[in-house]
Amino acid sequence: MKHYSEAELLAEVKRRLALPEQSCGCVVARQDGMETDKMLAARLRTWYAEMLRGAPAALLPVRDIKERLEPLGTGVFLLPDGVERIVSVRGKGWLRPVRRTVEFNCPEELRSRFPGLEPTPEMPMLAREGRLIELRPEAEPAELLAVAPPEEGFEMNEGLFNYLDLNKLWE
Repeated sequence: MKHYSEAELLAEVKRRLALPEQSCGCVVARQDGMETDKMLAARLRTWYAEMLRGAPAALLPVRDIKERLEPLGTGVFLLPDGVERIVSVRGKGWLRPVRRTVEFNCPEELRSRFPGLEPTPEMPMLAREGRLIELRPEAEPAELLAVAPPEEGFEMNEGLFNYLDLNKLWE
């Protein structure tokens, strides 16, 4: 996992696009240099936000955020701002982690309310709506892994550049 500032990511993308650096040792009169950088930086921020929501988690910063959860009741928590994706949840006393999250009031979540069909430590469930999550069966989280971006800049595996369509940066 590598951390980039905005300027470092911009320089890396320009290198991959084979754009010349402005300090090439010659005098060039350019009027579009700063505007091009601003445009590329804005598109890179948009691309990174999309990747946080949809790219493979192995290429993104995954952190245990259980300490940052805000408890609202037994088994009910509020996720911190900026957390888009939950990768894995393990509750205390559960035999296996939750690998899939369901939305509140979806058919699977509604079925789980019937006696005999409720989640168990062998088959736990995580229901989510926005920042609100509910662990079922009720438990304190032992581990909650989520894609969580850094406070500043960009953090990613080098393989994430394979998801960057360099031609789209110029559209």
